Amino acid sequence: MLNKNASSFFCFNSCKYKVQKSKEGTGRIVMWYMGIPNSYTMEATFGGASLPGKRKDTHLSTRDLEMMGYYFCDTLLDYCDPDPSKVNACLKELQDRMRKQIMRRLQMQNAGLPLSDDFNIDDYMSEMESDTSGSDSSCDDGLPVHLLAIAP
Repeated sequence: MLNKNASSFFCFNSCKYKVQKSKEGTGRIVMWYMGIPNSYTMEATFGGASLPGKRKDTHLSTRDLEMMGYYFCDTLLDYCDPDPSKVNACLKELQDRMRKQIMRRLQMQNAGLPLSDDFNIDDYMSEMESDTSGSDSSCDDGLPVHLLAIAP
């Protein structure tokens, strides 16, 4: 939904959702372990945008970050709207995307073509997760001490 509201600032295809060991102490992963499925982190940089278009390789201003906050809040309002049509449309898009990815990989597998990564058809959801690239600002050795006692 944020991709639709703020495509010049945010790209869904660049997002990383993998639950990896080095991220287990981050807020979004701790919340996910606690059963809260919609917890996200947003990283920003003054170093510049990498999205295609006129903003590629330009520095971000304070105004850009403020606008991103505006779009983020606007997207939260869309998500919480009593009319679920926007949420349902986005969920359908995600289902269609996953279905296409699975079919493409099954066709490659059936044709004996090598897959570009270690795709396991029984665990296709991992395909929607990320690799380990990107910021390592949240790398740590596990859960925070106060959460170790309640960790599953």
